[in-house]
Amino acid sequence: MVTVKIKCHPVTFGDVNEKYLKEKRIIVNNLKENEHFDKEISLRIKIYLLKERAEKSDLDNYLKAIIDAINESGIINNESQISLINIQRIKVNSLEDEGMRNEIHHYYTY
Repeated sequence: MVTVKIKCHPVTFGDVNEKYLKEKRIIVNNLKENEHFDKEISLRIKIYLLKERAEKSDLDNYLKAIIDAINESGIINNESQISLINIQRIKVNSLEDEGMRNEIHHYYTY
């Protein structure tokens, strides 16, 4: 199994501003150094959010930056290769603990 791990700050598509674009660029730059996936992939995403922010955030809003970055990086042909997404929200107590960890795996069906 091939795994690509990326760490960045959580941003939502509703925050399309310089912060959103910066975090998306971090993901793209991390991915450009990796091999091209020509088969289906799965995503495992852990989002660490302050408790107050976690209670107001929709998980799906965080997917846009990640999926757009994966697509823009050129490591996949198109978004239809994403067959499985596992996303988890983890509440944290301090701003320093906020973050997002993304893993991309070749996805094999049996």
